[in-house]
Amino acid sequence: MEFIRFFLVLIVPGFIGALLYGIISCCKKEYCKKESGKDEHCKDEHGKDEHGKQECCKEDCYNEICCKDIINIPIALIFDLFIFIINITGLYYLKGVTTMEALKFEFTCLSFTRKYALLSILIAIILGILFGLIKKCLCCLYKKCRKHC
Repeated sequence: MEFIRFFLVLIVPGFIGALLYGIISCCKKEYCKKESGKDEHCKDEHGKDEHGKQECCKEDCYNEICCKDIINIPIALIFDLFIFIINITGLYYLKGVTTMEALKFEFTCLSFTRKYALLSILIAIILGILFGLIKKCLCCLYKKCRKHC
């Protein structure tokens, strides 16, 4: 039971942060290259033909990119490390928790575990959004997706 509690409190918030990071940082649209012979199939301004399929026939048409790896496990573990460091620093200054034994003792109290878990999820959300926006901005500045930001 203790393993499940530690797993939920220490590992799961990183996956929440990685999910938000993956959703926010993903460049969702990519412009198509104009291909010869496709112009006669286009029916509307977004490049869809009469069957509703996306055709790359105009310079202003675009494809929706599906983000394959929204939750990346190494990124989730890095978020977990950042969250743990932030929480341990806060516990050191606010509660005087200086050793892992003291931390394990604090986890025996359910109200502390609940507060720690909620704070970890809040920090994960903040980190996921912050780093996702940073990656999105860097993508827009330095990559191909600059055209549609």
